[in-house]
Amino acid sequence: MALYSGIKWAKQEQRRADKHESLDLSAHTENLTPQNEDPRVAWLYQQIARLAPIDRSLMLLVLEGLSYQEMAETLGLSESNVGVKINRIKKAFASQSSAEQHHGI
Repeated sequence: MALYSGIKWAKQEQRRADKHESLDLSAHTENLTPQNEDPRVAWLYQQIARLAPIDRSLMLLVLEGLSYQEMAETLGLSESNVGVKINRIKKAFASQSSAEQHHGI
């Protein structure tokens, strides 16, 4: 039973790694510039570009309008993990925005 569980886990991890490799957007997001000149949109893209690859992929999928289920399937995560990650990223963005406004950046 333990061997079966180990094999199943290894296969899941390999699928997850394969999906992450295909979704490595770091090269694409470093030069990511919004189409309009709204400074809020530019700020958002700057924040997204600073995220870890999996979080960056997740936020770009959010902007695409995918459901939590679609994001979970695409990234190899659970739906609840997707929700938790999105909420944490949004809180971090809100904190960063508040800090920048407070310091006049």
